[in-house]
Amino acid sequence: MWLVIVVFLVLVFCVMLARWAPGTALLSSPILGLVCIGLAVSTAPDGPDGASVAGLIVALLIFPVTVIRLKLLAVRLSRPRWPYVVADWVLRIGYYLLCLGLLILVFQPFGPILFALFVAFNVQYIRTKRRTTTLHVLQALATAMRQNLPLCMALDSAAQDETSPARKPLKGIVEWLRSGYSLSRAVRLGYPKCPREVLVSLEAGERVGRLGEVVESTLRDITEQIDRRRRIRSSQVAFLYPLVVTTVALLIMMAMLTFITPLYADVVQGGVSEEYQSLPASTLLVLRCGKFLHAHAAAIGIGVVLAVLLWLVIYVTTWRFGNRAEPTAWQRMADVFRWHLPVERRLERIRARLQAVRILRSALRAGHTVDFALAVTAREHVNGCFARRLQRWHEAVVNGQPPAEAARRAGVGSPLAWAFDDRLHPGGCPERLEMLEESYRSAHDYSQVLLRSTVGPMMILLLGGMVGLFAHALFMPLIDLIRVMSGMAP
Repeated sequence: MWLVIVVFLVLVFCVMLARWAPGTALLSSPILGLVCIGLAVSTAPDGPDGASVAGLIVALLIFPVTVIRLKLLAVRLSRPRWPYVVADWVLRIGYYLLCLGLLILVFQPFGPILFALFVAFNVQYIRTKRRTTTLHVLQALATAMRQNLPLCMALDSAAQDETSPARKPLKGIVEWLRSGYSLSRAVRLGYPKCPREVLVSLEAGERVGRLGEVVESTLRDITEQIDRRRRIRSSQVAFLYPLVVTTVALLIMMAMLTFITPLYADVVQGGVSEEYQSLPASTLLVLRCGKFLHAHAAAIGIGVVLAVLLWLVIYVTTWRFGNRAEPTAWQRMADVFRWHLPVERRLERIRARLQAVRILRSALRAGHTVDFALAVTAREHVNGCFARRLQRWHEAVVNGQPPAEAARRAGVGSPLAWAFDDRLHPGGCPERLEMLEESYRSAHDYSQVLLRSTVGPMMILLLGGMVGLFAHALFMPLIDLIRVMSGMAP
């Protein structure tokens, strides 16, 4: 009994220490847990008894309970320190590992595949939630600027809404604004999950002196993105039901072919005439695939898990820490990958040009020169590959080349060269850039709608073909067996 009391007191000590010294609690709780586990094991050398088992269970809970306590304490903080961040990531990793273990335990060889689908849906939910939070933050900023209200007072008033998803980010932004930071810097520090393109727009708007206009334009873009995704999602609801049914049927077929058809193959080889011992080609193909999966199940499972973890690392470093002043190595790699990927590159190039046109238009309307506008645009880029072209364009303009000719030589696109053509009305460049912005926005929306509307039917056709193959491979041997057993076969 004394063992349980001692271990429980250690647990209470770690929970209380998490409030006063979070870093010490995070580092010492696993060590104390291991010591208590060793103590529980050493007290029962002849075999486990009730007290040692209870002490072992309590000792195993020391580190998880301390981490959960740190997570609960971090909810009240606008700027959590490193122990709270580490505790948050430990809980997330533990959550995903628990889900992976349960899926492998229940579905065995299909567990890693279902785990990958689960992670994909979870990431999509997080991105949707983050996009909604960003929309609320921009709406609060646009409302304050539109009505010429003090930012701190307006954002603090908007943060009082308990149901708003942007309550915590708004409080963080207000805290940094009151410390004397600029708006873009306050958003970067107070809202760490803010998308990088929003921060780029805010910093560029501050540099060119058109912050209100840039906030309104960015808010309009994000609102249109959310509305477009909502329309696309509503149009794809018709594909959701057959996709789910086809996926479930595919899993059932895979299970039957994995566990039932091999038994039938043994029956055929042992008790049927030689004429009927040969299986259909589709059945042989699926059986060979099943044997290969069973023989390499561990390697395939580890590969899927590692691929999911690598994808999570890339996603986290690209989006979670995507608001740093300088892009990370993962961001540069992702920019190159998106810039050259056959399908993705069209969307990425349109998006990069749209961002550049927005910043150029705001700078020129504020009365700045072309070289200054290009310098700001090249520094506040979204894609690294396009930023190098903007930098070459800026260097050519500084060296005395006409903006239109420099744009053609830099490879930023003929529409941008047309907007800066000297043969047109010189004062109409901002209006032409505004027209280009609307054109690029429409092209980006059309490309996304076309891509999303094409992927759904293709996935259904692919899964339907796989279900048809598995159904043929499963039922044709059963039909042959029924014919043989009933005497219908010669």
